[in-house]
Amino acid sequence: MSPGGHLRVLHEVRRFCVAHALAYDGYPMHEVAAHPQAGHVLRLFREIWQVDFQPLPTTGVPLTTRSDWREILETLRALRTPTFWFAFHGADAVHFDLSVSVCVTFALCCSSPV
Repeated sequence: MSPGGHLRVLHEVRRFCVAHALAYDGYPMHEVAAHPQAGHVLRLFREIWQVDFQPLPTTGVPLTTRSDWREILETLRALRTPTFWFAFHGADAVHFDLSVSVCVTFALCCSSPV
């Protein structure tokens, strides 16, 4: 779906809920930094649903494996997100993280430029 399509869907969900006096809330996904358009998604959910991302939970791996990690951090700074919660998985091959498909996740996070 195009970014414009996502925008329409989020606005429609909000409109429907308001029209029917339903409470609504949203969060883009469990690991926002893994989304291919993470910066756009962060700004979109902040703009439409006032999601604060405070704190932003992450394994850290999606940030360390992206070439645009600085853009994501700048977006979070602009959104005034003061805290990251890192989930460390372990330092050896036993802790292979299937959700991010990276071996030695703990070591990768610790060597991150982030």
